[in-house]
Amino acid sequence: MSRRKKITIVVIAALVGIPLVCYSLPYERRRDGCIQCRLVKYVGSFCGISITREIPNECSRWYIQTHPDHKHEWSRAGCIYRRCGLSVTWRCGGEHHVFDILPEMQKVFLSSCTPEQQAQWFELLASRKQEDIEKAQKMATDAFFEEVAHD
Repeated sequence: MSRRKKITIVVIAALVGIPLVCYSLPYERRRDGCIQCRLVKYVGSFCGISITREIPNECSRWYIQTHPDHKHEWSRAGCIYRRCGLSVTWRCGGEHHVFDILPEMQKVFLSSCTPEQQAQWFELLASRKQEDIEKAQKMATDAFFEEVAHD
């Protein structure tokens, strides 16, 4: 077999084989968020190597500026996508209830509260009682729409 033919076979094998091998390796992608400041963190992992990207928003910038000692409390904020070979799974649900509220609403509400009121609000959202969660959501939306009405 000629040298040129051997090189051609190796190149074709690499072009076909590398994508097949990569496709069969595990990959995961998820979105997390801090329940207090609402900073969003995208995490992707391929073969156990993670890449994280944080995306700030109006609420997270304000919260971190006004609470400089803040430690992020991460929670799942979206679906988890996993792929390994031909197996693909999506896992959704179970997100913290704070993610039902827009970050802009959370910022307006928290900026009008005392630290004690903020702590109470986060406790209501963490509750397993639906009426507590709805109360917290109503508190945030009422504060937001009151602010919008004054502007």
